[in-house]
Amino acid sequence: MILHVADLHLGHSTHSWLNEDGRDQATTRAGECWVAAAKRAAHLKADAVLVCGDVFHRRNPSTEAIEWWVRGLDVLRSARVPVAVIPGNHDAAPNPAVPSALELVRYSERCAGCYPEVLVAPGVASVGDLKVAALPWANERLLGASRLEARTRFLDAMRFALDDLRSEKPDVLMAHFSVDGATYSNERSLIIGADPVFSPEDLEGPWRYVALGHIHKAQSVGDRQRRIGEYSGSIDRVSFSEQDEEKVALEVHLGNPYSAGRYLLPARKMVTINAERPDLPRPDVAGAVVRLKGRVHEDDRTFDPVKAREGLLSAGAEIVKLDLQYIRRTPPPDHGLTRDQGPREALARWLASHGDGRFKDEQRAGLVEAADELIEHLEGE
Repeated sequence: MILHVADLHLGHSTHSWLNEDGRDQATTRAGECWVAAAKRAAHLKADAVLVCGDVFHRRNPSTEAIEWWVRGLDVLRSARVPVAVIPGNHDAAPNPAVPSALELVRYSERCAGCYPEVLVAPGVASVGDLKVAALPWANERLLGASRLEARTRFLDAMRFALDDLRSEKPDVLMAHFSVDGATYSNERSLIIGADPVFSPEDLEGPWRYVALGHIHKAQSVGDRQRRIGEYSGSIDRVSFSEQDEEKVALEVHLGNPYSAGRYLLPARKMVTINAERPDLPRPDVAGAVVRLKGRVHEDDRTFDPVKAREGLLSAGAEIVKLDLQYIRRTPPPDHGLTRDQGPREALARWLASHGDGRFKDEQRAGLVEAADELIEHLEGE
């Protein structure tokens, strides 16, 4: 059995806060999810753990992020479970002459005794009893291309690399990139336009499973007749677009076809509340990161965002983000009407204030004439 995870994003601080010890809660929860996955692999005595990119959220990770990564590796080392990891777009080296953070951590004192197989270039390695092919992320600098050329050159270079990998007949292919037909979470808005996209056919090969990272939503790749692999998705919820997604580690049994079970991870809870619909039932916000979202009129005295936030925190929310769009009410047009005006004068002023083409000149004159006749009739009674 293989345990497949990706997109740990250790060190990210999206929708986060510092606890009493000064530790970032987003990093802490992502770290807890990673350690939970490692403990699951140890408990099941997995043949290998495959980590498919974006271990760290930044190329220069924080000390706290490194500590969580090593903590999970310690669990796997103690259980003698081998680990293979590839860099993703967030933690790949900026150029070939500079080692990635994953390599630096591997050979540091912090990682003493924890030696994951770090595959920073296309190739094949033995991971336990498995033969694993790697296709890590490569940016335009690694390929010696400008940003405009990067997409085409990336695709061409990776397709050549895939041909070489196929000749080795590996058991598994692990990769970090986008595949056509996959469903994106919020990260699509960050990578759209520059992100190279492979077709499922590009990934066909002798391998029995394709372990993918880069897209945060866990899902299968391929068609109903033939699934070729899986995105494990991110291990924690990074944005509110992921609030309804399960965050999992995949337990993969190789075969023809493979099977993949989902192990739920303790991802942080996210809840969005519609500020425009106070009449709707309030969801349970205990322990959640909450977003209060909606359009609010500036002069609406029935809605107080400060009190709304305080109420949610009192109900157990960990943090409340205000995503409010304030709208100015359009003041009514000034018709120049006063209470001391007679009906004929009031009508004439009202018609004059609507000089926007609603009434033609002859229509205005007709309305005033009809009003005069009505007034004379009423005064004569």
